[in-house]
Amino acid sequence: MFLLNEDRELILHSIKSLLDGINPYAPDEEAIEDYTFKLINKLYEEDYFSMAIPEQYQGADLEYVSAMLILKEIAKIDAGIAHILGAHSYGFCRLLRNFGSKELQDKVFWKMKEEKKIGTFALTEPNGSNLGNLELQAKRVENGYVLNGTKAMVTYGRQADYAMIFGLVGKQNYTIFLCPLKKQKGITFGKVEKTMGMESAQIAEINFEDYFLSYEYRLGEEGQGIEIMCDMLAISRITNGAIALGLAEKAVDLGIGYTKERRLNGRPLIEHINIKFTLAEAYSRLSSIQLIVMNAAEHANEKCDLFEASIVKYEATEAAKKICDSMMQMHGGNGYLTEYEIERLYRDVRLHTIVGGSSELLLDLIGNCIIEEYEQLVQE
Repeated sequence: MFLLNEDRELILHSIKSLLDGINPYAPDEEAIEDYTFKLINKLYEEDYFSMAIPEQYQGADLEYVSAMLILKEIAKIDAGIAHILGAHSYGFCRLLRNFGSKELQDKVFWKMKEEKKIGTFALTEPNGSNLGNLELQAKRVENGYVLNGTKAMVTYGRQADYAMIFGLVGKQNYTIFLCPLKKQKGITFGKVEKTMGMESAQIAEINFEDYFLSYEYRLGEEGQGIEIMCDMLAISRITNGAIALGLAEKAVDLGIGYTKERRLNGRPLIEHINIKFTLAEAYSRLSSIQLIVMNAAEHANEKCDLFEASIVKYEATEAAKKICDSMMQMHGGNGYLTEYEIERLYRDVRLHTIVGGSSELLLDLIGNCIIEEYEQLVQE
């Protein structure tokens, strides 16, 4: 198993203590928006929403293993809220830190700290996230740009205060803009989509119609958008793995607990050989996820590599999906009932082989990288 130093053990203990006693969202208890707001506010008050904000802005600026431990634990309670925190920290704050001007950082980071602002990232459009389908246009005008287009499936889209928007200047200059969202002329929001799981992520469309943005809100240079997006995806795919790890850990805990209590032919389920084999297989997969996710996070403290992160995301999310499925199967018919928590985990984990790059897209990317590396070796 991945060994933690004293500082990381303390961080893990702190987030577990904060979440202790918090029940996962239950649709018949309270509105999802209210539940999400309360838990986000609790996390904000304890400074977890500043984990990617630089220290000069009184941020925590956590190293990546500690951050992944936090996301993992939050995912056990609510993977949607872990996803919001991941998008805010590594789809927004990290990009602002790495590519935003000093003036823009001063303007936005202080507001985030003082007014509990939340950021997100918007890449996908109604026609998909493929670069060839990108339609959002940013037209140069005097002193800035005018944006027109729609971003779809934006995490916490209606509630976020800022979004990193991936768009086109002209026909080929992929560029990223930091867009304030609240009380802005030229922005409207679509409805919060009804989803199979991850309800608290509250995905929605953001529509831009003649939305003016001054030059200072552009990240990097015109045409640097793909480079910035790849930098974001590298760490975000590790966060996807960490959230999937949290879901898988919780599923195994529930599976062990259930099989100790449930009896078959006069014996607890856990004493039956096939159940032991199923648990052993799930726990082995779980241990593998933990090792690859935390190892990649450790590497990311030095350099975050998109190829490695894509492998981690593929392996972790596919394994977590299998774990949640087998633990639900172990619950029998009860696993299909909403009163059993495994049912929620099963629904929540399903998104993770899609979001942040589908498993099929990742395999294509990994395969292309392998072929390219092999061809280079042959030429040498």
